[in-house]
Amino acid sequence: MNQSFQEIISQEWNVISFSTASGRLSEDLYRRKGFKNFVHFAKNIFGLITFLSKNKFKIVNVFVTSNIAFVRDSVIIFILWLCRKEIIIHFHSKKKGEFFLGNFTIRYVAGIFRFAKKIIVLSDDHFDYFARYFDKKKMVVIENFVDYDLYDCKIENKNSEYLFVSRLSEKKGIFDLIEATKIIKKKGLHLKINVLGTAENDEVKNTIDDFLKKYELEENIILHGNVYGNKKYEFFKSCSIFIFPSHFENSPVVIKEAIAAKMAIICSDIEANKIILNDKGNTEFFTTNDPMDLANKIEDILIHPCSIDDLMRRSAASKIYDKRYAAEKMKKVLFSL
Repeated sequence: MNQSFQEIISQEWNVISFSTASGRLSEDLYRRKGFKNFVHFAKNIFGLITFLSKNKFKIVNVFVTSNIAFVRDSVIIFILWLCRKEIIIHFHSKKKGEFFLGNFTIRYVAGIFRFAKKIIVLSDDHFDYFARYFDKKKMVVIENFVDYDLYDCKIENKNSEYLFVSRLSEKKGIFDLIEATKIIKKKGLHLKINVLGTAENDEVKNTIDDFLKKYELEENIILHGNVYGNKKYEFFKSCSIFIFPSHFENSPVVIKEAIAAKMAIICSDIEANKIILNDKGNTEFFTTNDPMDLANKIEDILIHPCSIDDLMRRSAASKIYDKRYAAEKMKKVLFSL
């Protein structure tokens, strides 16, 4: 999303970027932090100081989350404030379940956010929640977005395959998907699920490989690894059903990609998914962390394939997550500074 925002504003502004990423292909975001993370933190801070000394700019758009990385982000924001930059905070956060969303720690976040001129949040629901802690006058809602042109396709050209796109981890529901597929196969039904993404660590990867081999699911769940660019768009444009069993999300971009690609959607009933999809009529929800319920929803669609066309047409009718809407909102934020 950071890169996507840079792209939509680079048409009218000169954009330079500083990345705090480690550069690893995959990472377990929830493992305990150690000395290597401290070294990475130090490199980020010294790298930012060097970056500031070499580049001239006035406005800074800082992408921030609410996990332990906010320790680093708060230092970065304070340095930028000392350097008299106009700071936009882009707050990619859940509402609970992370370190800096506790009763005390959220007030630390609010204190740091006083240095910002604008605070971008992900949805009206996030706005209502965080308005209890942040300055409402500074807050702006800009939904995560996609470029609809990249996913444009004809419903009649789609195949009957499923698509799963995410980091492969327990929290993203990959093991629920494997278990549900095992249940479906035992009933004599066949489905093919294309899985795009990599495991969060080697242990998870080995466990997934072992399960697929043990239950003879290699022909049902196809692991493609990380897929980018046109190859990724082709999966979205060719598959009919998007399957998303994640246990938590903020404002998932992949669901918006599925809508742009006119897909039928099967997803967990977590709040973030329902906020996006409840009024679309393009979704079959199942109980989160319940492989049997997921299997039942897949079975219903396999037995009644005509329902897929109706769900896809409802996705095709939704245009509100296109980048053009986000670009106009972002322009207003920047012009206000």
